[in-house]
Amino acid sequence: MPETESGVFVQVRHWIWAIDPIHVGMGRQQISRIDMPVTREQGTQLPVIPGSSLTGVCRAYSAMKHAKGGLACAGKGNQDGEGHCGKSDCPVCHAFGFSREKSTQSRQGLVQITTAHLLFFPIASQHGPVWITCNRSLKEAGWVPPEGFNTIVEPGHFVAINGTTGPRLGQVNTLALGWLNLQRQVCTVNVTAWNMFGSMADGGAKSDASMPFMNMLGPVVLVDDAHFGTLVNDNMEVRTLVSIKPDTGAADAESGALFTYEAIPRGALLWFDVIFTRPKVYGLTEMTLPMLHKAVESGFSLMEYLGVGGMNTRGLGRIQVLSAPCVIEGEV
Repeated sequence: MPETESGVFVQVRHWIWAIDPIHVGMGRQQISRIDMPVTREQGTQLPVIPGSSLTGVCRAYSAMKHAKGGLACAGKGNQDGEGHCGKSDCPVCHAFGFSREKSTQSRQGLVQITTAHLLFFPIASQHGPVWITCNRSLKEAGWVPPEGFNTIVEPGHFVAINGTTGPRLGQVNTLALGWLNLQRQVCTVNVTAWNMFGSMADGGAKSDASMPFMNMLGPVVLVDDAHFGTLVNDNMEVRTLVSIKPDTGAADAESGALFTYEAIPRGALLWFDVIFTRPKVYGLTEMTLPMLHKAVESGFSLMEYLGVGGMNTRGLGRIQVLSAPCVIEGEV
């Protein structure tokens, strides 16, 4: 379910559509073919966007619109946190937390943003770009398999799913994804006509609204869990850059001026959750859940223009954050 409610919290599913390549790095590496790799999940080694990165950027952008204390409510709040206004009606301070050390006033944030995980990843093929995914990633994102779908994709095979496959993959028996040549696998159900997006939310109801990105994707291909990670890491975007001397406009010959970095490619789709704690749990009478929701969503909306992660001035980082339709105390 994209939205979960209780008397204590409201959990809302969100998706990230990469308008530009995304570089959320883990620092410069000394022993690596890539100087500046992206952050990866330790267990799967798949690229992720940490929740802390999304939270920090969301707070900064939200403060531009809603902070009672202005931009000082973003970040650490300067002067030992005294820049945070901490007002009872400031949605930024209460959504993301504040700590005013000198005033001994602090509060934990009422909003938690989880790490964003890959769901669909674009890869070039001999039939044009396709978006790959796997059973594990789909189930982690809340996918509900249709009745009768019990096929495990075998290594070296693919399953073309959903109505987005179109004529390009309708009669394709082999699919070359880089160095890997996959064979079509026959399924126990007719997955070509199966609306995968609708089955991922509300049991198939309101598929267009529940999965607002469905028209953005091209042909969707299901691969086996083991090869998914390999295909993703082998098809990350890698660029080489060189620093330019401001006084001459020429390339800088100093050590470290020439470097490579990688990024999640444009067109990738990730998912994450936002968890709102109800202010009434802590007795906050002047703060409401719709105020927190509005502050967070407005921060997300600016990511489409100002970006997230590094290399924003080099054409990277813009994302579109799409949320599941939800009703928060009467407000959509």
